[in-house]
Order: sequence, then structure tokens, then C-alpha cells
Amino acid sequence: FLWNVDEYPWISWRWRPQQLPTGGDERNAATNDSACGVYIVFGSYTGKALKYVWSTSAPQDYVVKKKPGQFHMIVKATGAPSNPGKWSQVAVNVVADYKAQFGEELNKQPSGFGLLTDGNAVHQPAACDYDDFAIAATNPSGS
Repeated sequence: FLWNVDEYPWISWRWRPQQLPTGGDERNAATNDSACGVYIVFGSYTGKALKYVWSTSAPQDYVVKKKPGQFHMIVKATGAPSNPGKWSQVAVNVVADYKAQFGEELNKQPSGFGLLTDGNAVHQPAACDYDDFAIAATNPSGS
């Protein structure tokens, strides 16, 4: 897995939740489910990770420090989509988010990324479509 974040700190993608897990709320361990989730991992089991989620109920931009200083979730969207079936674009600067979340400079390259659509904690179905992942030197959305 090669991703030089020094040159390409941005990652973007599109996602489209098809079904939010009823009762899902990342702020509570017992209801910790997300329709859409994108992980960026730095290091191995002892490393750090950021997870970007489309939440059923946690407010947008809310940060869940699942394992403080090691694994943080950032809510990028929340609730039912205003236009069901329409794709939503996301662009994040992982270098800036890493520094903001962990209070230190990023001194390693990502070791991987993953996707998770999850409804097991609340025992409810969840579904999300993902597409068009890309890394970039500058914000692909231009903002």
C-alpha cells in the first residue's frame, strides 16, 4: 500500500447511504453503528486510525474518541440524506485531521484504508454505496 501523504494529503470519495441502522449512535458503545464508514490507518495494531462516518444520529463534525489518542471517528454527515439516492462527495486532508485529532505531526505514511457498513450493535440492517476514491495534492472540491 503506497500513499505518500507528504505529496498527496487529500483523499476524496463519494458515498450514498441506502439504509441507516435504526438506533445507531457512535457516541455510545452499545449502539456504535454507522451506515457508511471509511478508515485511514497509520501503523499496525499499535498505530492510530481515523474513521470518517455517515451517522444515523451523531451531529455532523462531532468527534468520537473511541480510543483516545489512538482511534477517533469524525462524523462527516448525519441523518437521512436530504436527497435520497444522490451521491455525496467527501474530501478530507488526512495530515491536517491527524494533527488536529492526535496533537502531533504525522510522521508515517498510511498503512491502509478500509470500509465498514455496520448495523450489528443495534441488530438493524445498514447499507451504503462507495465510489470514486482518489488521493490528491490539493482539495479536489476546490474549497
